[in-house]
Amino acid sequence: MFSRQAAHHDLRPMLREWAGRFTGDIVLRDQIVEATICTLIDDPDQIESIDARSSLLDVLRRVAMRILDWRKGPLDIRGYPEHNGYVLELSNGVKSDRMRFTSEKSAISYAKTLNVRILSIGAKVIPLRNAGRSHRRSTSRTSA
Repeated sequence: MFSRQAAHHDLRPMLREWAGRFTGDIVLRDQIVEATICTLIDDPDQIESIDARSSLLDVLRRVAMRILDWRKGPLDIRGYPEHNGYVLELSNGVKSDRMRFTSEKSAISYAKTLNVRILSIGAKVIPLRNAGRSHRRSTSRTSA
């Protein structure tokens, strides 16, 4: 017989690992996990039987973005290698967070999806504005 309580115990470690992609803060990570479980209890139809794992990740991603809405930016991001991976430090001037990635390439790809003001990778500082969104280049006009 399927036990709902047993499913929660098995589901939490996986969700906690996934939530770690969004924040290094343990308290926020646990909030994301619990909010995801509550969301799924309230509306279990959000999980598609064809690809349940992907559906779970989509729900967790939506919950994480709602909880971590401060990341809408604009953000200052500093990236650097650490141990066997790469770290991005995100800051909006009030809050900051550290995210770990397996490679510099995946860290930069993620950073480009955010509303970034400054992206500092190693010794290079790359000024950006809305790197993940399309933006108009400013052109100077001269009057005739």
